[in-house]
Amino acid sequence: MPRAQKEQQGRGTASKYSRRNRASPARLIKLYEELTGSQCKMIRDINFDGLLQIQCSTIPARFTNWLLVHCFDPETSELVLPGRGRIPVTADSVANIFRLPNKGGKVRYELDVDAINFMQSKFSIIQGSAPKIEQVLEMVKQNKNADVDF
Repeated sequence: MPRAQKEQQGRGTASKYSRRNRASPARLIKLYEELTGSQCKMIRDINFDGLLQIQCSTIPARFTNWLLVHCFDPETSELVLPGRGRIPVTADSVANIFRLPNKGGKVRYELDVDAINFMQSKFSIIQGSAPKIEQVLEMVKQNKNADVDF
């Protein structure tokens, strides 16, 4: 859809185009205080230390809505900021912004039944269900080790 048309459509009520932000960083930030020093070191050692530096616990809904409805161009996968330029939304740019590694094997998008069965067995997850984020957070909080299960 051309950007001008998308902008015209986006001029409705805020609630019509608002999206619920299920990826809020608030839970991650609260989890920081539960991590041990050795767990933080393990995160740094695999070059995921950028995750430990996120400090903004909320993303205002109107800002997110503006970015997604008015600025994001899905055809080029870029944020187009009027009068300021373009920001590519690619694996490389996200890795660079969050200081995360962007290398290794390809991410598999298909289901790996063996991996699912292993994780369900390892962490006592009822088959046929996925744990809620609160359950995963609680498992991380309870595990004070910096080992392969962390």
